[in-house]
Amino acid sequence: GTLVRTSLAGRISEARATLEDYGMLASGLLDLAAATGEVRYAVVARSLVDQSLVDRSLVDRSLVGQGRAIEGQTFAVPGGADPVLLSLGIALENDPSEGAYPSGLSSLTRACTTLYLITGHLRYRQAAERVIHQLMPVAVPRPVSFGATLAAASALAQPIEQLVVVTDDPHSPLAAVARSLFRSGAISTVLTPAQPVAFADAGFELFEGRQKEAAYLCRSFVCRMPFDDATELAEALGQRG
Repeated sequence: GTLVRTSLAGRISEARATLEDYGMLASGLLDLAAATGEVRYAVVARSLVDQSLVDRSLVDRSLVGQGRAIEGQTFAVPGGADPVLLSLGIALENDPSEGAYPSGLSSLTRACTTLYLITGHLRYRQAAERVIHQLMPVAVPRPVSFGATLAAASALAQPIEQLVVVTDDPHSPLAAVARSLFRSGAISTVLTPAQPVAFADAGFELFEGRQKEAAYLCRSFVCRMPFDDATELAEALGQRG
C-alpha cells in the first residue's frame, strides 16, 4: 500500500508522505514488534525501510524505483518529494534538521540499526553508518539540535547485545530480566514459543532455532548457551539486584 501524509475524518490528504513519515513509522513498528512479539509489525517496518533505501549497493535493485538512485544518497522518499514543494523549489527530501521530532534521516537510521540486529543483514548497518558519517560533522557541534542523530550514532558505536526470552509466562523471572534491559545498541524481546518461528519464517535470522523455552543472549550475533535461571541471566548482563 501507499503511506499517506495525513487524514481527517476519513479524508486523505493529497500531500505525499515525507521521509520522516517512513522513518518514524518504521521505527515505531519495530518497537511494537519487540514489545508484542507480533512479526507483522516488523515485516511492514522492513518494507518501509527497503522502499526508502536508494543506494543500489545497499539494497536489491528490485526494490529501487526508476530514477531514484542519486549519487551519495542513502534514503529518499518513495515516489519522490511532494510535487507542489518541488515546483516551488523548496523541497528538502533529505533535510537533516531535527525539531520536535527526528528527521527522516535519523529515524530511518534508527530503524536500519534495529533491522540489522534482528536480521544480520549488513546492508542495513551500512546504510545507517553512511548516514551517521555524513551527519556527524553537523551534529556533534549542535547536540541539542540533533539528539536523535546522536542517539543513533551511540547505538551504532556500542557493543551489540541481543536478548530473546521464549516463555509461555510473560511474567516469568526471565521475562522480567529481559524487560529491564535498556541499553543503547541492544535489543530485548519476550516471545511465546510460537512467535520465534514466525519471525524466522519471515527472514529475521536472530530468531532461528529459538523454540525451546529459555533466554537466548547473544553479543554481536555470537550466542551463549541458553539460560534457564534468571539470576544467572542477570549476572551475564552485568545487572545486580
